[in-house]
Amino acid sequence: MEIPVALEKRNKPLLKTEISFIIVHLLPLAAIFTGATMFDWLMCAFLYFFRMFWITGGYHRYFAHKSYKTSRFFQFVIACCTWSGDAFVKSRPPLNNNK
Repeated sequence: MEIPVALEKRNKPLLKTEISFIIVHLLPLAAIFTGATMFDWLMCAFLYFFRMFWITGGYHRYFAHKSYKTSRFFQFVIACCTWSGDAFVKSRPPLNNNK
């Protein structure tokens, strides 16, 4: 016996939004033509991996899942290491996909 599946209604893609999304993600490649030095590339890679470690291992696992216990001071350290300048994004209520 087959279970009927209801198809979800989707909106048409917004071409302007898609193009701007692609441009924003390809724009950093322009750094190749700006004369960025090896130090700049190494610093970029270091900061990327540093932030990704703190965002996944610290911020997400602690604040979303409460995977471990930590002191109030270390909570502050985690928040500072993942700070991106947009406090409103980080202060929104959790999404329902982390159950």
